[in-house]
Amino acid sequence: MEAHDIEIAREKASAFLARAVEFCHGAKSLEKTGGQGWITSCTLLLGYTAELIAKKRLLEKGVPEMTLKRSPYGHRIFDMWKSDAELWAEAEELYGRIGERGDLTIHLWALDHFCGGDSDYSIRYSSERAHYPEVIALLPVFLEILHREGMRRQDWVYI
Repeated sequence: MEAHDIEIAREKASAFLARAVEFCHGAKSLEKTGGQGWITSCTLLLGYTAELIAKKRLLEKGVPEMTLKRSPYGHRIFDMWKSDAELWAEAEELYGRIGERGDLTIHLWALDHFCGGDSDYSIRYSSERAHYPEVIALLPVFLEILHREGMRRQDWVYI
């Protein structure tokens, strides 16, 4: 990758991080206040958050932005997270640390299913109620990962 391309990827990764932080804090605010539709809204915001975290990391690993827009990436949250072993391990460690029961896999799979193209973005268009991922379990995991990603981004300035 050329120096210019690396700089463009860094700028895009920084933009993805900033937007992911906005979505995640929006979900946190909704979770605190509750109200009608808060679970669906939080799930949708966390789906965007998870997608942007994964795409940020993939950009940093040299995956071209245009490649991120199509298969096997696109809007496939679960596949993108699984393709980054370090991100997956970090999320599992954080999930276990907050004392959640069960398996992180099912929550990320459900997030992918309801927010992704494989279900025709069913969280947005379906009136059926379903078993959504546990927002309360994913929120602290994503918040901590975003914090760590922000710290890593700070290091770029000095490289």
